[in-house]
Amino acid sequence: MAISFTLNGTLRTIHVPPTRRFADILRDDLGLTGTKISCGIGRCGACTVLQNGLPVNACLLMAYQVDGSSILTIEGLAEDGQEQEAAADRVQHGDAPAKNVGCREPVGECAETHGDAAGEGADRHGLSPDRTVSQALHPLQRAFLEAGGFQCGYCTPGMILAAKALLDASPNPTQAQIREALSGNLCRCTGYTGIFRAIELVVNSGHAKPHTAIDMEGEDVH
Repeated sequence: MAISFTLNGTLRTIHVPPTRRFADILRDDLGLTGTKISCGIGRCGACTVLQNGLPVNACLLMAYQVDGSSILTIEGLAEDGQEQEAAADRVQHGDAPAKNVGCREPVGECAETHGDAAGEGADRHGLSPDRTVSQALHPLQRAFLEAGGFQCGYCTPGMILAAKALLDASPNPTQAQIREALSGNLCRCTGYTGIFRAIELVVNSGHAKPHTAIDMEGEDVH
């Protein structure tokens, strides 16, 4: 089956079985491994992506359900649309505490590949330690770095996208609204305090506004 959809601002056409999981399409067919798979049954939120601006579990989304829609993954969230996927590789690993935020490698392999030393990941991905990691990041990504909204980083991509959907719909949410919006995203590391603090940081900074996708030429993937 041929399906066409907009992925991070780019029109894509792919040929896949209609019931293939979209999480597998993203990770295995398109190489966008920022979308994590954990429970696989839609209960943890690690695989959250935005479909037409709404959070969905990519592990429950079938290929035919994506046809004609617009999808945003963590790789497409960087502010500079020309560097959406480059930012996922360079910036997400550019500082030791941030190396797993939206990382394209499984947790554990990232540390093994990029090292624990502050700046080692930066050197490998084109950012020197004295350059700010936050320049190419979305305000929510910067806030998660600044407020300590993650530890292992495995839930972080889905958590950030769920938060983005909330702030796009309600730029000044109450604490109750924040908690409700993230109720489908589980974190076993942080205790959620840093996550809530990160979202409140974005709200208080006035950066809670919709992300505008950049139109790009279509690409046909077989």
